[in-house]
Amino acid sequence: MTSLDKSKHVAYIKSLDDQKQFLEYWLSEHLRMNGIYWGACALFLMRAENEFDKKTLVEFILNCYDTTYGGFGAFPKHDSHILSTLSALQLLKMYDSLDVINNKKSQILQFIKGLQLPDGSFQGDRFGEVDTRFVYTAIQSLSILESLSPDIVDPAVDFILRCQNFDGGFGLVPGSESHSAQIFTCLATLAIAGQVDKIKDREALEWWLSERQVENGGLNGRPEKLPDRSSWEPG
Repeated sequence: MTSLDKSKHVAYIKSLDDQKQFLEYWLSEHLRMNGIYWGACALFLMRAENEFDKKTLVEFILNCYDTTYGGFGAFPKHDSHILSTLSALQLLKMYDSLDVINNKKSQILQFIKGLQLPDGSFQGDRFGEVDTRFVYTAIQSLSILESLSPDIVDPAVDFILRCQNFDGGFGLVPGSESHSAQIFTCLATLAIAGQVDKIKDREALEWWLSERQVENGGLNGRPEKLPDRSSWEPG
């Protein structure tokens, strides 16, 4: 059995921010906050989280705060988005630094809550895209900020439940195709809200998920697709 070469994995993750000479680095600004979060998660799994300099990390996050809309962008001077806002909050929590946004908490909460629509769904940002991913990221963000309340959670849960399909899976909006990534975000939202018991057809959902494993042992995201990661990494 081969062993994990931890040092190479750590070196690879750290090197991803040293590619500034390549155009791809600058074209992926919109993924930067999420990418840092994914990298930090990998480092934590390897018990190497201190390989990221905490002070530099926190400074970057604060530089991504959007004073106009109140959330966090993916990169300095980018507009707020719920995905990068969750990644920023998760990083601060992981590195025990949530206190640095105490003076911004009310604006962040206003940004997040302001994205909720009358049907309980959430937009990703002011441009209006709606997706069950954004419901999860909003509820998770409010949970980290210890600001969940029934007036926000209950409509969000109702929207999530309307996204379950006849086959047991969940889509990104009511009536959309079932997808493993959306199922994860929907179940995560219900779990945070403590309302997993409200799933209409749990047996059908379990069957649908079980059917995602193909002959070679891999998993696909939806029927008739090749096996891959099959799950979106939120935030």
